[in-house]
Amino acid sequence: MNTRGVNPTLTFTNPPYSYTCIALVRTYRGAVTYTDFESLPSGWASRGGTTSIVSGGHKGNALQYSDNGGGIGGASQYYYNTRLDTTYTSLWVTLKVYGSPTTTYKGLALINSGTNRLYEISIYNNVIYVRSYNVERAGGWSQLGSAAFSSFNSGYWYTIVLNYVATTTAVNFYVWVYDPNGNQVAYLTASSTSARRFTPAYIGLEVDGNYGRFDDFIISTRDPRTVTFTNLRSGLIFNIYDNLGTLTYSFTATSSTYSLSVTPDVVLGTGSDGNIRIAYPDGSLLCLNASIPTSDAFLGGDNYSLNTHTLSTSIGPTGTNAVVTAYVSSSSNALTSFYAVDLTATQNYYLMLELDVGSSTIDSSLNAEIYVEGNSQKITIVNGAPTSTSTDWVFLPSSSTKHVVVGSAYASSGSTSTLVLKVIGCVGGPNYVGACVIYPLTIQLIDPDPTLSYAEPQPATNPSETSYEPYSESEALGDESGYLDEVVPAQLLLNYDFNESLSHWEVVSGTYLKWVSSTDLQALGGVALLNGTLPKGVGGDVALIQQVFTAPRIAGDLKLEVRCRYEAQPEGQLSSQSLTISIIDLSNGSIVWSASLTPSSSYDVYSYAIPSDLLEFSNEYLAVIQVNISSKGNTDLDYRLYLDYVLLEVSV
Repeated sequence: MNTRGVNPTLTFTNPPYSYTCIALVRTYRGAVTYTDFESLPSGWASRGGTTSIVSGGHKGNALQYSDNGGGIGGASQYYYNTRLDTTYTSLWVTLKVYGSPTTTYKGLALINSGTNRLYEISIYNNVIYVRSYNVERAGGWSQLGSAAFSSFNSGYWYTIVLNYVATTTAVNFYVWVYDPNGNQVAYLTASSTSARRFTPAYIGLEVDGNYGRFDDFIISTRDPRTVTFTNLRSGLIFNIYDNLGTLTYSFTATSSTYSLSVTPDVVLGTGSDGNIRIAYPDGSLLCLNASIPTSDAFLGGDNYSLNTHTLSTSIGPTGTNAVVTAYVSSSSNALTSFYAVDLTATQNYYLMLELDVGSSTIDSSLNAEIYVEGNSQKITIVNGAPTSTSTDWVFLPSSSTKHVVVGSAYASSGSTSTLVLKVIGCVGGPNYVGACVIYPLTIQLIDPDPTLSYAEPQPATNPSETSYEPYSESEALGDESGYLDEVVPAQLLLNYDFNESLSHWEVVSGTYLKWVSSTDLQALGGVALLNGTLPKGVGGDVALIQQVFTAPRIAGDLKLEVRCRYEAQPEGQLSSQSLTISIIDLSNGSIVWSASLTPSSSYDVYSYAIPSDLLEFSNEYLAVIQVNISSKGNTDLDYRLYLDYVLLEVSV
């Protein structure tokens, strides 16, 4: 009698996005110094004038500086008291200035090393000026340039942006002024060519007249009007909040690089903290929720790089089991969320998730929540301890799809956790009413070192598709005489010796270490080569190669052999390495067998016997080889691992 396969009415399907976001790393800071004047900054000095912190700044407090005529040129200067001319001949400076009072020169002061000469860039009424004192005229003021605002409101905060360049023949000034919305309202250029000209040694604030109010001050080596984001995925949605909870900037990535104009708030919020929320293109789930520490700030002139990693989703041929491998953040300041897998139904279902704690391997640093889209109760893990092991029930209508979500995940760098879950679906109602199915779902969460490359990783090779025909009763149990099929030798892994390509293998490259097909004179055939360079200061990397196989009838043990070698230069820079081989049962996601080895510099064969009672006939299994290396980080590390073959066969 033959049985006919029936298509399941609830199946796993691939999630909409094939990557996770694991870190947003600031790769460059242009600011030499900055302050938001929430309090009087340290390391500043004054020539005349009186300072006080007042409320009513652009955001938070402001510095009010009153002139008493006691400074250079009968004005008053308050400045960053660190010599700059010994290091810089050109810098950018930005400052927010309140429009009132209108009859006072208020703005930037650029002072010589002897603190007796001055360049002033200031607003007076609706005009921006560049003036000098004791430069063009000995002991007197000179106007080097001016420009009227295209529009002016004395109740506005205006942003002055200055770039000065000192050459052998002149000191050149380039000045822009912006209104609170980031619209340019004035621009001018001016030059000082006097023999008494100087490269600015000190930079700060200037008032000449009554008083001025100031906010958002930066001295920078880079244009502070923009923040640049690199290594982006097209369609990602960025929302940037200040520490007051105000949504300040938003943009959608259209290419791998985006330059964000930040002139409305060059020192975000009140100069500390903040939040960068990066959503997947559909906008419904944050790919990464990155918090800026209270000891840091989001500043104009910064560069950020987004670190993403390929998400591996392996779904069984009937769509009733799945294994997901995902990389997540290593910091509580950056939380990774992603769609692990989708559930699609052709009839109404009520769904819930359960965590099999006993079968799971949970690192003590893992924090995460797992749920089906629409769940109010979630599976939660806090510092490696499950605090809730099941979700509530959620309704999945016929002909619709819901996402299985892993949210707010992070763990210690280099850790790995394997979560074994049950997806329970019932057609009659919640609480196991009517016919129910239970599907295994395994989610492996890996945490790489966040200081690895910020380059966008290469996508993994797609695993080859496996055709599926339901077993007939005689095929499953033996022939009609009742005898089981004869056990014969069988090689269970396709392309095990890598003589063709890696087409039968799913590869998950590291951030620096990449898998390629190659040759090696010392090998027996082609090799799977894992190679790359870890730059100085990088702690390590991890990469995977894996293949699905079906367990045959086994009378004895399975034999596993691995032949490999490695190269690492310079000598002594490699801190440690390991090659871990695991066999995962795709029917329930459990690791049924695992072993680790340390490759040597010459080819060795590593042999293992896998007991037959660990594998069940006709079940699908995943053979996973994970390579971990760590570097001392003192200099660049060049690393190569040559996999000559990975043989898995039935011993008879």
